[in-house]
Amino acid sequence: MRVGLISDIHSNRPALDAVLQSMPDDLDALVCAGDIVGYSAWPAACVDRIRETCDVVVQGNHDRDVRSPESYTQNEMAYAGLEYAQSQLSTEQLSWLSELPASTHAFDEGL
Repeated sequence: MRVGLISDIHSNRPALDAVLQSMPDDLDALVCAGDIVGYSAWPAACVDRIRETCDVVVQGNHDRDVRSPESYTQNEMAYAGLEYAQSQLSTEQLSWLSELPASTHAFDEGL
């Protein structure tokens, strides 16, 4: 089985598009290991793109904490990125992120 793995997108849509374009065509599954949002300018677009393309998605710490970025006040860039993401994501996108599993155990039988 050929599995592609991506992670730490952090709302960077141009980089996400470049990585997805470079993936081989013959993958059996594409897995996202989290941190879809944070730091960069395209959180909603990145969430949508990951939902469209990935077979398995787990929750990264930024995905988990986008609704409560206060835990990142010691890291100004992370805090600002999460506040921005929170303001740009729809209620449905925020719910989807909060419901992602913290590990791949939920998907083990599917891969």
